[in-house]
Amino acid sequence: MQTDTKSETLPRPPMEDGEAQRDEWVAAVEQIVSDAEAWAAERHWFVHRDRKTITESRIGSYDVPVLMIRTPAGRLVLEPGERYVGGATGRIDLSAFPSYEYVLIVRTDAGWHFVINPPTLDRPWSKEAFLEIATELAKKAWPASSSVWNESARSNASTSSRQSQPGARRALSRRSIRARCRTARIR
Repeated sequence: MQTDTKSETLPRPPMEDGEAQRDEWVAAVEQIVSDAEAWAAERHWFVHRDRKTITESRIGSYDVPVLMIRTPAGRLVLEPGERYVGGATGRIDLSAFPSYEYVLIVRTDAGWHFVINPPTLDRPWSKEAFLEIATELAKKAWPASSSVWNESARSNASTSSRQSQPGARRALSRRSIRARCRTARIR
């Protein structure tokens, strides 16, 4: 007896209450981003909100906020993922840029919490946990041993005389970003 073994994955049909679940998820993400924004601002860290569109087969397309944070130690991005992820009922990434070190913030039945290796370091979402984890993660944004960092530092030092010319700083910054992107194979 033969069976047809096609490996095509069919899209899941939209959920009956998909709109309500989508609205609840967007509200939950808005709350997390608002908390992080307020806590970062209390520390006098620069914060900037942006938006991104996510499309999920079960609940459709929706816009969520993305928060960019600049600390004295480095830059972070708080970026929501999808509502439906394995083992959780939602995911948000807190990433250091440009190293892309990250910590997951997941929502389960017990609420939001940070997922950190080793798991014994997992912590529930709170002001203290966010500020501590964000501070430590920002320190990893520019690892001192990184060849990209050392190359950039040499480049900046060798061209410091051009910094006094109008527009030179902006051009240097764009040039160094392109170099980092090429090195990291980011396009």
